[in-house]
Amino acid sequence: MLLVLLILSICAYRITKFMAHIREHSSSPLSHKIEAFITLALFHALALLPFPVLKRLSTAFTTLTWHLGTKGVKVTKRNVERCYPQLSKTEQEAFAKRSFQDFGHLFAEMCKLYTKPSHWAEKQIIETRGQAIMEEAVAKGKGVIVLAPHMGNWELFSHILPRFGQVSALYRPLKKAFVEEFIFNVRKQQGAELIPISRRGLIRLIKAINGGGITWIMPDQCPSDGSGEHVPFLGHSAYTMTLVYSLLRRCESTIVFAFNERTDNGFITHYLAPDPDIYSDDKVTSLTAMNRSIESCISICPEQFQWEYKRFKRSSDKTRCFYDDV
Repeated sequence: MLLVLLILSICAYRITKFMAHIREHSSSPLSHKIEAFITLALFHALALLPFPVLKRLSTAFTTLTWHLGTKGVKVTKRNVERCYPQLSKTEQEAFAKRSFQDFGHLFAEMCKLYTKPSHWAEKQIIETRGQAIMEEAVAKGKGVIVLAPHMGNWELFSHILPRFGQVSALYRPLKKAFVEEFIFNVRKQQGAELIPISRRGLIRLIKAINGGGITWIMPDQCPSDGSGEHVPFLGHSAYTMTLVYSLLRRCESTIVFAFNERTDNGFITHYLAPDPDIYSDDKVTSLTAMNRSIESCISICPEQFQWEYKRFKRSSDKTRCFYDDV
């Protein structure tokens, strides 16, 4: 079985390299169709595998990728070194490897989550902690802003949040049109209203929230220039989105932090109250409180945070990027 998984992981790696070659050397409509067909065919083929086999395949694939030392591996190591300097080099290496393998499980899980109905997804949740926090926020009737960091499996929320009420979420069009269309249709079927990021879209979102709706935002993304402020995060300055602060100025909604912790038997959904200072009228105070709340989530299962993401790519002095030599 291990040999089969290793062979499959190598095949998957070669397919991804082939698709990268297509993207790099051709921009013709035919090449785009070939890439779309291969990607979606591989995705649906993987979705047919039993969940345990799929997770073992992801482990084999990420193990192979780890030893190849790809850019994602280097970014993971760099982030762990920066945020956990108290760990020894051996401990940092082990931490980073566990995180990278855990991130690989997310893609295996997506194959199922994007092709299975919501009742299947809900069965994967073995425990919910802090549900009263979410229920009380919804009961106020003034809208809820769910802040879900890139931890564990965030895609599960597209299945479980609609049971609390109408969900609206901003989205940025993806570079690959076929991927965007696929994900857009899946999330629409799951009950979410997807609103494109624009001035008009923001007005629609505010109206939905003030009507008692729920929105879902991933607050740990590094925003574009002009859309953030530098505030502390895990002991370092990080360019942090101001979107949540702006929404709170226009809505009387309640903030709830949430993430789905991965276990060997399923997921534990966590709902947490934020640092109270997030409601401050002072922007820096509010953003700093938001990052402290994200840190509280990370402290529960630190390896499941997405350390592969370039969170510190926008430095305050703009002299160089933290990841320039990665």
